[in-house]
Amino acid sequence: MLFSLAFFIGFNAQAQESSNAIFATSTIQFDETEFHFGTVNAGDKVQHVFRFTNTGDEPLLLTNARGSCGCTVPSWPKDPIETGESGAIVVEFDSKGKSGAQVKQVTITANTDPVQSILYIKGEVKSNLDIDEPVVEQPVVKWPIKEAAYEANVYPNPASNDFFLKIKDADGLAASVEIFNKNGQRMSKREVGAWEGQLQLDATDLAVGNYWISVKMGDAERFSVPFSVNR
Repeated sequence: MLFSLAFFIGFNAQAQESSNAIFATSTIQFDETEFHFGTVNAGDKVQHVFRFTNTGDEPLLLTNARGSCGCTVPSWPKDPIETGESGAIVVEFDSKGKSGAQVKQVTITANTDPVQSILYIKGEVKSNLDIDEPVVEQPVVKWPIKEAAYEANVYPNPASNDFFLKIKDADGLAASVEIFNKNGQRMSKREVGAWEGQLQLDATDLAVGNYWISVKMGDAERFSVPFSVNR
């Protein structure tokens, strides 16, 4: 019994020591926490290496690296980084389907205090519409428009992420919906085969500012509905 007790105490001490070593905190120092990739065309992929050093007294263990969206994918070293040694986190940003100003972040989780560090990748994406088609200048039309055949509104307005365009008494009609910025640049275009009361739109990739939606319902005259983006 004495032997078993001594073995149990020794095993617990060793396990506690191992546990302490695993969860002991260290510190991480990045060469940079932001990378600006400038302007790229939609569909281009941007890759950047964020280098870091373990400046603590314990081994540094990165347990996770997560992008703020599926378009930003990081890879990181899985083995412990010893004191004074360096490592690298590779981040790839896929600009497919994006346009305008971009701010993406990667959250690093490690045995540090605090446990999370944030890296940023920023830049501008030039949409395919801007590349392949000429910019169409259109005046900003005030709403309501007397000539408009349909009652329309945008909500929530200002928008931040998803928002809706609602048009009354237009169900079943084909529709063409385009979003323009204040400079007359077309940011997106949607074709709807049969209108069903409202259309869900996405403002995630639109910079903060003023826009308008240009709508053509069936054979009616095209009309515009202003809205803004704010976060």
